Amino acid sequence: MARSRLAQGDPIAAKEWVERALSKLKAERFRSEFLELRFDIRRALLDEDAIDDLKAALEASQKDVERSRLELRIQDAREIDS
Repeated sequence: MARSRLAQGDPIAAKEWVERALSKLKAERFRSEFLELRFDIRRALLDEDAIDDLKAALEASQKDVERSRLELRIQDAREIDS
């Protein structure tokens, strides 16, 4: 639902949905995906600290391919922010 709200241009509602999902998350293997989504939402909200979610997603990631993608996204985000 958070992804849908973000796509509809409602990042505030998207953040509420992703926060709710993270608070109820039991399957830790999905944590990195939710944190990455929260990064996108926080970025849409112009949150300067949004990159923290990508860093946390990288730490939580259990998949090599995902880790590589997250590392690239962190690098890209740093370049955009500087």
